[in-house]
Amino acid sequence: MNYTEEEKKLLKVNNSVSIYIRGGKNINNVYSDCVIKYMGSKWIVFVELGTGREFTRKLSKLKFKPIDTRTDTEKAIDDLELIYDIINEDFDFEQSIGQLLYDFIKQEKITGVKWVGND
Repeated sequence: MNYTEEEKKLLKVNNSVSIYIRGGKNINNVYSDCVIKYMGSKWIVFVELGTGREFTRKLSKLKFKPIDTRTDTEKAIDDLELIYDIINEDFDFEQSIGQLLYDFIKQEKITGVKWVGND
């Protein structure tokens, strides 16, 4: 398996980790918080936190990342700082700042902010 150093540190029995469970073209990537129960050379057994469901998957089909322990407030602040950085560094001033913020809200890229408009 070609895992990053960060992924290798996560792949230990009884470790809690976010595991990529689905995604693809036109589908958002979905990670699920899990506990690893068994690691083989080709297979992994993990239990999904919250539901307690147990899964067996081929390691070659999965991606791993640490569980995000930030609060929603911390995530929102990080999201807003990213927008601030885009405006200060890479902003195309032919586009309005309002349009940029609208796009971020519409695409749900700001934690805790959801578009409720008609379009």
